[in-house]
Amino acid sequence: MLNTKTFTLISFVNTKNFSKTAEELHMTQPNVTYQIKALEKEYGIHIYSKDRRNITITKQGELLAKYAQRLVEQNKQAQLAVKNYDKGTSSIVVGITPTAEETMVPHIFAKYAQLNPDVHIKIVSHNIRHIYSYIKNFSIDLGLIEGQINNSKLESLMLDTDFLVLAVSPKNALAKKRSVTLAELKQQNLILRLTHSGTRQLFESSLLANNETIDNFKVTMEIDNINTIKELVSNDYGATVIANSSCVDEANRGKLILIPIEKMSMVREINLVYRKDFSNLKLLTDIQQIYKNSKYFSKL
Repeated sequence: MLNTKTFTLISFVNTKNFSKTAEELHMTQPNVTYQIKALEKEYGIHIYSKDRRNITITKQGELLAKYAQRLVEQNKQAQLAVKNYDKGTSSIVVGITPTAEETMVPHIFAKYAQLNPDVHIKIVSHNIRHIYSYIKNFSIDLGLIEGQINNSKLESLMLDTDFLVLAVSPKNALAKKRSVTLAELKQQNLILRLTHSGTRQLFESSLLANNETIDNFKVTMEIDNINTIKELVSNDYGATVIANSSCVDEANRGKLILIPIEKMSMVREINLVYRKDFSNLKLLTDIQQIYKNSKYFSKL
């Protein structure tokens, strides 16, 4: 269903180089040039501009490449759907954030797969920005993210709410406190998620609401891996601001102490996100029910 021009365009926009595109696709350079020129003629646009040293992709070229990539992903989904049809199975690709990966969420989808043996579920972990992009490009079917949805082209179903807390080692001087102030937090060496994470963005927006900025705090390390952060904090290398749901197990085992921060409202939704044309709505309600049941039984 795809043709050579599709893959040539994607490669050329990524490399911005005719020779590298030719090498990557095992083509001759004149053939690459021909394919790009043919696309420019077909769509009546300029895909690139060139000066003496550099090739720059035009906005129209970037837009066309975006749709080309979407075609590639849809073709992969079509091939998988046909393959699964022959096997009498179906496949769902779910994107979850690193925070969700540390909660009961993977267990929820495992339970769904157990109850529906004809369904194959693939879970991939990405940050929120990439999950939005992959849903729109048909790379994944569902996304599970923390926070409200701000994209009118996507639908969502709320599973739960979560909130951020301060996590410290039992050895930390704050460990016996019922709550901490921002002034006390400023004395801590903080180990935080990277700036693109939803957790970090919620923390910083809550600081702004209290007329503070992250620059007033001692951020000694920034790490994208939640397990690494929890391990460092449990060994008293610093404190972190983290989702409560992602460290319940460590708190129950006494490895981490979770403390609310005064005057900081850091509550957020946990949502299933999907395209408006997503047809398996029963899957969404089944996942929602399994989540509710699992949360209820975990409290007994």
